[in-house]
Amino acid sequence: MANLMLSSAKQGVPRDFLQSCVKAIQCASSSISPDSSPSSTSTSHSFHPSHEPQFSHLQLLTASNLSQTRSYMTSRHTCSPLRHGLSQHGSLRAHLELSHSQAGRPRGFFDISQVIQNLKYDFQDPSRSCTNSIILLNVAAWVTSLINPGILGRFAQSSYAIAKGEWWRLLTAPFLHGGITHLALNMLGVHLLAPPIEMACGRSVFILIYCLSGVGGGLAHHLMGSSNTYILGSSGAIAGLFTAFVVYKWRNRDHIGFTDADKSWVMQMVGLNVLLGLSFSGSLAHLAHIGGAVGGAATMWAFGPRFVREWGRVVDKPIIPLPKALQ
Repeated sequence: MANLMLSSAKQGVPRDFLQSCVKAIQCASSSISPDSSPSSTSTSHSFHPSHEPQFSHLQLLTASNLSQTRSYMTSRHTCSPLRHGLSQHGSLRAHLELSHSQAGRPRGFFDISQVIQNLKYDFQDPSRSCTNSIILLNVAAWVTSLINPGILGRFAQSSYAIAKGEWWRLLTAPFLHGGITHLALNMLGVHLLAPPIEMACGRSVFILIYCLSGVGGGLAHHLMGSSNTYILGSSGAIAGLFTAFVVYKWRNRDHIGFTDADKSWVMQMVGLNVLLGLSFSGSLAHLAHIGGAVGGAATMWAFGPRFVREWGRVVDKPIIPLPKALQ
């Protein structure tokens, strides 16, 4: 027992707690419960009321030390969030950091204080600075449209206006939204899907994926959709983020894995989008979603991380590397 106390003390377990346990074992070995029969054949000592203060004191001491131990172990094993300083094109190190970056975050279920604390943590995380900027830009554009509703008519996508040469609407329309629910749902999608892409690919490739996905969605609707409607919203860009992540995981599966959990997540996302499409078929631009998905997958395939083994090392060799000025 002494050796156990010494070795445990070296590991950081409070000594008072171990001593209390030893005393409890010693007291238990020399006493019996009050309802034991005096005629019992086993060798034991009878319970005496004078022992009761000692047991009460021991219970209080043990409870106190259990509380101290719980606090000690909680503070000892709380993980601090990792800091990410990612550069060009991402790396395997980036993927490992991505897998563990959520370690020390507080979590709650339908607890508004925990939700606010998590959002505060997210918006202070430097590894998702572009994600946060996109969310803030969308919110700012929506607030501006409330103050000046004419902005929607000047910057939303219109096939008629694009045919007249206003091609810039393909880029501005993904940052506009028609209402608070439309904005909230799309920003939730950005909040969940964008950080892994930004962390794995780097800021430049991430911005390229987001913008080209939005433009691809608008272009698909312009070429194959109705010419009498205005479309706006970032759902095409979000569809591109989803397919970009799938391409990233699938292409590099030999190095970072593509597990059954990943496949299940992909199928759930596809099923959810099909369900939403059937539920809101009259108000959703399905061609924009398809075009955004194609744009995101193609951009990730061309510019995203591509891990290959060379001379015993795993290196990142994108099909089309970005110029150094943009990395």
